[in-house]
Amino acid sequence: MRNQRKQPTAKPTFRWIMQKFQGIHWVKLEGQRQISNLNDERRLIIHLLGPPVERYYYAPG
Repeated sequence: MRNQRKQPTAKPTFRWIMQKFQGIHWVKLEGQRQISNLNDERRLIIHLLGPPVERYYYAPG
């Protein structure tokens, strides 16, 4: 993960992680709930936050 200055970091702040999620939106298309703008970095963060967060983001609509 990269910090605000685009430098690699192993210790991002909670605020920086939350800012990474600002571009994610739930959308409903043809009755199906989907997430927009879910990239590899955001998927990794979701995975690292554990099962409760994974259930929220990957729950069927």
